[in-house]
Amino acid sequence: MLLRHHEKTQELEYHQQRAVHQLREDQIHRQHTTELHNQDDYMQLLERELQKKHALELKQQPKSLKQKEMQIRKQFRETCKIQTLQYKALKTQILQSTLKEEQKNVIKKLKEEQRRKLALLGDQYEQTIAEMLQKQSVS
Repeated sequence: MLLRHHEKTQELEYHQQRAVHQLREDQIHRQHTTELHNQDDYMQLLERELQKKHALELKQQPKSLKQKEMQIRKQFRETCKIQTLQYKALKTQILQSTLKEEQKNVIKKLKEEQRRKLALLGDQYEQTIAEMLQKQSVS
């Protein structure tokens, strides 16, 4: 009888340990599945946020390009005004020191020089704008 009682006790202990082990395995499996699911959810959330951010940047891109282009054009106009003022000052200074007969030729040369410089300046600014637009379209 003691032997049978001992065997039953061992059997119960074995079943109990097996049940505890099975519970532990189930818990670990559930925890792993939950963590994996949470990780997937988090990655999807980050991906959606990144897509929104990228879409917003793409949407804002034309505005920033226009702003940069307008800024460059404004700089060009200001530079032209400065050039014109400098030209007028130079013209006045030169006319004071030249003879009446030569003044027409001097004025003509100065005007040609001013036109050439302004055209060159305009080309430089247009090239700057074109390069900026090209860089932006490549990016």
